[in-house]
Amino acid sequence: VPTSTFHLSMLRLPAHLPSARCFVLASRLFKRRFAVHGGPLPIISPTSWTEVRHPHWVFSVAWSPCGAKLATGCRDQQLRIIDAATGKVELTVPHGNWIISAAWSPCGRWVATGCDDEKLRIVDASSGNIQTEVKHPGDVFSAAWSPCGTRIATGCVDGHLRVISTCGKVEMEVPHGNWVRSVSWSPCGKRLASGCMDGHLRVLTMPASDRQRSELEAQVFLSAKGLWSIAWSPCGQRIATGSMDGWLGFVDTELLTLDAEAQISDWVWSVSWSACSRRLATGSGDGRLRVVDAASLAIHTDVLHGGPVLSAAYAPHGQNAERIATGCGDRKLRIVNVAGPARRHRDRQ
Repeated sequence: VPTSTFHLSMLRLPAHLPSARCFVLASRLFKRRFAVHGGPLPIISPTSWTEVRHPHWVFSVAWSPCGAKLATGCRDQQLRIIDAATGKVELTVPHGNWIISAAWSPCGRWVATGCDDEKLRIVDASSGNIQTEVKHPGDVFSAAWSPCGTRIATGCVDGHLRVISTCGKVEMEVPHGNWVRSVSWSPCGKRLASGCMDGHLRVLTMPASDRQRSELEAQVFLSAKGLWSIAWSPCGQRIATGSMDGWLGFVDTELLTLDAEAQISDWVWSVSWSACSRRLATGSGDGRLRVVDAASLAIHTDVLHGGPVLSAAYAPHGQNAERIATGCGDRKLRIVNVAGPARRHRDRQ
């Protein structure tokens, strides 16, 4: 949408907020929407770009906690462990169907995978041995480790969020209104967020003991077409959401209300926070990786890929903190250096 055609009716505001709050929020979002659709960024060729070709679509990418390795989940039913510096595939682990989600444990020893064969697996990242398999009633769309590394949350096509121990015990099941497409833990591990195809972001308080039940803090409606990806910020103050209708949202985790929202593209497949919580990487169906300033919503970096960007993951703290790994529909894993001034990249075909 060109900036010149922008008007306030393009903004979607929470109906439950007081009119005064809506006016303030509308003013803020007007400025932020304007920044998103500002003038074009200069086109600069990437100076540091690693590509690893895969046999099929790369659905999921995840950095190891130390930033030295990457795990990829592919439509060819293989989990790959890849050296982030060289791009060398160190290990492949066959699965029963498409691997939709991959996540490293906080200790860096294990990778949890969510698969189209209705199973959660916990895989030894060194040997490839499968430690645990947990059968689900449907495809496992999302898997996320708790910060303490003792539990894994899963989102399933059967409309349930589950919390599972590393030994495979299902400790909690929470029904939702539709497919649970994405799950994300708060940094403290006491809260859990889920993004659902019914368009709601839900935030749960985790029980302090086995005798207690989880408590639903809030559910925030954000998209009529459904939420595809969510991510809790490392600072714990915001949750980013990406929806099938192209909207990028930010929810305040204290007020549990929509803080800012803008339509940046078509289908937002993936969202990932930088370690400092100041920027957000988004992967979209229009084939672009965008790095968005979380305060102003201005686009810092725009990288055109050869197909839909199905997954994007910011590197953790350390030497690789300004790198983003992407999984793409053109069958490639890319590692892009996004350090430096605002810029736009062309993909190297």
